[in-house]
Amino acid sequence: MTAIGSGLAWRARHELDVLALGRDAATGLGVDWRRATAGLMAVTAGLVAASTALVGPVVFLGLVVVALAERAVGTRRHAALLPAAALVGTIALVGGQALLQHGLAARRRSGS
Repeated sequence: MTAIGSGLAWRARHELDVLALGRDAATGLGVDWRRATAGLMAVTAGLVAASTALVGPVVFLGLVVVALAERAVGTRRHAALLPAAALVGTIALVGGQALLQHGLAARRRSGS
């Protein structure tokens, strides 16, 4: 689900940039606002559902990841932001899991 949703978001990266200009500007540039927003909302709902199922109650992680990725790349262009957010999210999840797993395991062994 995550791979499919991410692929769809990547294919729509240029359209996302146009949609970010607002409804009137996007319509003026030839984007079907209703179709694009409905489709992207469905993709977003699928990605949120998959991440909530995988991560559990840490739903704020998505907001933190995007904010950190935006700071890291220094732009709001989706062609740069989507891969950066994926990388930051991967680092946060894998790094946090490794830190907790190895940090707590070392503490448990030394404390027993």
